[in-house]
Amino acid sequence: MTIQEAKKIMEIWGEHLEFRHAKLMTLFFVGSIPESFLPYPNEVLWEAINIMGKFYFDMGDYETSEFLKSTLDPTAFYVEDEKAIDHFIELLNMQGLEAKNIILSKLKEQRHKPWSPTPDTQRPVGET
Repeated sequence: MTIQEAKKIMEIWGEHLEFRHAKLMTLFFVGSIPESFLPYPNEVLWEAINIMGKFYFDMGDYETSEFLKSTLDPTAFYVEDEKAIDHFIELLNMQGLEAKNIILSKLKEQRHKPWSPTPDTQRPVGET
């Protein structure tokens, strides 16, 4: 993987974390998100972040390098699709109406928050 490919993957991962991850986590999957929601397979994300982390480390920007490594922590919440769906169904069965009310309340909280960057917040490819 080239540095340019790694940078693009890192940008897409950052947008995923900012706009989608928290919604998936709080709205439906409560700790077990189907891996199909990842923008890239775990291995690709890890490789890209490690390449960019090394790039920034080698440039002396240790803070950015460490920050990038920390963005991999949320990948632990992405599990096989079937396991995530089973977990969600189990949660609903165990908590019934209470779970339904929690999910409805979270949906209302998230209603006006974007799932992706709006046109005025999007950066052209290659700009930071």
